[in-house]
Amino acid sequence: MFATEKAYSSGDGAVRVEGAKSGYWQLCSLGRSAEAHCTVWNDGGTILKDEAYLPLDEGPTPHEGELQIRKGEICSGPYQVCLTNGRILLPESQFEQIKDFMKP
Repeated sequence: MFATEKAYSSGDGAVRVEGAKSGYWQLCSLGRSAEAHCTVWNDGGTILKDEAYLPLDEGPTPHEGELQIRKGEICSGPYQVCLTNGRILLPESQFEQIKDFMKP
């Protein structure tokens, strides 16, 4: 079963967002060590990211209730998770690289 099939059928809260060329499914929750853990799938079901994500603003980790993903946002893709409160999360493994690219 592809991850997207799981997202469609389980009602686990995955959100469909738009990218520049295609869409993605995103799901975030608090991880074991109280970090934001996000999984991102493409429409074909391939998991693109499954790791801790950090706030672009370098502020505190969002609380579980703040991990609400904005639907349909083009700023969201496999390397950005845009929350309804305006914060943006980036994958920990690429945080410095993407942060430097995004901040003026």
